[in-house]
Amino acid sequence: MTQHHPAVADQNEHTPRQHVLTLAEFDTLAAGAGRAHGALRGGQLSKRVLLLRSVVDNGVERGAPLQADLRGALTLLSAAQRRDRVATETVLLSPHVGAWATHCLRRLRGVTVATTPIEDDLAYLVGLAAGAAIRARLDFEITLRATAHGLMFPTFGMATVPRDAGPLRARHRAGSGSVELDGVGTIPVVQTDGPDTRLWRPLRRLTSTVGDQRISVVLDDLDPYRDHQGLSVAGRLSSSEAAAWQARLHEAWTILARDHRMRAEAIAHGVVAFVPLQATESAPELSASSRDTFGAVALTYPTDGLTMAGALVHEFQHAKLSALLDLVPLHGRSSSQLFYAPWRSDPRPLRGLLQGAYAYLGLCDFWQVHRAAPTENGAPLAQFEFARWREQVWRALPALEASGDLTAEGTRFVSGMRSQAAVLRQVKVPDRPAAFARLASADHQMTWRLRNMRPEPEIVAQRADAWLAGRACPAPGAAPSRLVPGEAAFHMTGRIRLARMGALDPGRFDRLRDDPARLAALVPPATVADARYVSGDVRGALQAYREEIARDPNRINSWTGLALARRDLAGQGEADPLDALPEEIFALTVEIARRSGTAPDPLRLAAWLAAQGAGTVN
Repeated sequence: MTQHHPAVADQNEHTPRQHVLTLAEFDTLAAGAGRAHGALRGGQLSKRVLLLRSVVDNGVERGAPLQADLRGALTLLSAAQRRDRVATETVLLSPHVGAWATHCLRRLRGVTVATTPIEDDLAYLVGLAAGAAIRARLDFEITLRATAHGLMFPTFGMATVPRDAGPLRARHRAGSGSVELDGVGTIPVVQTDGPDTRLWRPLRRLTSTVGDQRISVVLDDLDPYRDHQGLSVAGRLSSSEAAAWQARLHEAWTILARDHRMRAEAIAHGVVAFVPLQATESAPELSASSRDTFGAVALTYPTDGLTMAGALVHEFQHAKLSALLDLVPLHGRSSSQLFYAPWRSDPRPLRGLLQGAYAYLGLCDFWQVHRAAPTENGAPLAQFEFARWREQVWRALPALEASGDLTAEGTRFVSGMRSQAAVLRQVKVPDRPAAFARLASADHQMTWRLRNMRPEPEIVAQRADAWLAGRACPAPGAAPSRLVPGEAAFHMTGRIRLARMGALDPGRFDRLRDDPARLAALVPPATVADARYVSGDVRGALQAYREEIARDPNRINSWTGLALARRDLAGQGEADPLDALPEEIFALTVEIARRSGTAPDPLRLAAWLAAQGAGTVN
């Protein structure tokens, strides 16, 4: 398994490298572990170089502006590479260089439309080249152009130069640590630990050393391409906020260096930047990574070190797999299949299902270790998270294997994942967290179905006619449902939050079992019905969910609770429409309520459907 590494300059100036990934390394990666720094990092470097050349070549072919600037930037990059390859590669592998290059190519090829001038995007390459030359301690003189954001020097920071300053002649002398901008002043580019000034905002660095393990990451709250995933990125952080991130990283790194040495070593080599995100009501805790930004982890400020440590493990799994997919195709590219992913509210393509299963496989190993780790609240939370995610990963593997779209290497990779997941499934988990984990899994699957499966509207209309006319439910038996993907959403229902609380803080949960109103108030958006269900009062929950639906028949969470409670109370072997095709009863209730102004009782409606064999799965 090899891939060539082209140089920035002409190919005849350098001997191409090869990225070799042995089968042993491949199999180790498949099991959710592995480092393979050389091959994965080298592949990403080759990808960046090819992207840069493609931006320039496409710009020339399409008559884009700043062509002389782009060619000059490539010349400077080549000189920096000849002077100091390692320093130049540091800049080329700055995560958001990948996002910038991909965005530029899409704009040049007409795939993406933006309101800003293309010059603003292309000018980034000149700042990138200047940053590489500074790191390589190379004298240079070049023209820089400020954008609406300022002047970005990747890996260093941003010069706060107004856009109307126009083209600026810039000079750097090796070892000076600064850039002279004509008509503006001196920019202290290498100053990364001081306060913001009128002209300079440094990219601050977070570091932590625990024993012989050290991590150093940029806290990137400046780069204009850090928000390309459409996430709510935070603006410039205050000094006190940056200090809080530093403290949280040290907490996380203490956990990783102590309990996950091999993962810590891999993360220290592979993660080079954090992108702070804004917490929102729909996503109070969020972490993300992207194939275009290898080395960056975007995340909201973590609640504690354990949360950050888990996020780093999870997102680095994504990064490893993305880098591997750039070297070795594990599946085809043309499949339009969509799958249930037990960690998402929306259906996912094969690639997304594979990415999620792989990320959670690594997270299972993380929580498995912490089931006995001396971390505050670590063990009870770990029992729940481990039990939950190992079953979810196991549930995703058959869909991957049956997709028919895996390559031979992909089949081998998923087989390696299955072997590791099978080992994890043999681990004994105490009954209480295991039961709460099963509840959370069932809740997710039912909610997903109600969000994304739709019965045929014509059949729903026919049955609504019959109900309102007082007739028997008409044939055919089951209204065929089809997948109609709903919008992606942060999936954490009140029941799942309560289940998590019951596993994490059993004493407090048990004290409030008999007071569902107080219990629900602790974990919004939980309702009294949710509290009754999770605490074991299934009959009381069933009635409470019926009342919720009578008030608001469109509330999916109430329907999920009703279906789960009904399932728990049903006898063995009993077929129930609420369990078999809940989306049909949901849609029919909403339609009847729309026509009549009153929602029918969902249990009476289910019985009416069942009397004619409707709403059951053949």
